[in-house]
Amino acid sequence: MGYEAVPEIASWTSSGYGYGLMLLAMLIEGPIATTAGAFGAALGYLNIWLVLFFSLLGYFVPDTIYYAIGFWGRHKIADR
Repeated sequence: MGYEAVPEIASWTSSGYGYGLMLLAMLIEGPIATTAGAFGAALGYLNIWLVLFFSLLGYFVPDTIYYAIGFWGRHKIADR
């Protein structure tokens, strides 16, 4: 994949699929995906407010899930 694919990737990213992919990346690895999303917003491909919203979602949702697993699953693990 060379430099000729950059306009195609940019149009795919700004068409709406980029936000879903960005949210998935932020759920898995938040800071790197947030940096990439902010870079895309600085270049004008993404909306900065949606990047911020998905970034916050990407930080809080996994932490809440991990907390819930630890809170409600601690008795099952401790009983073993």
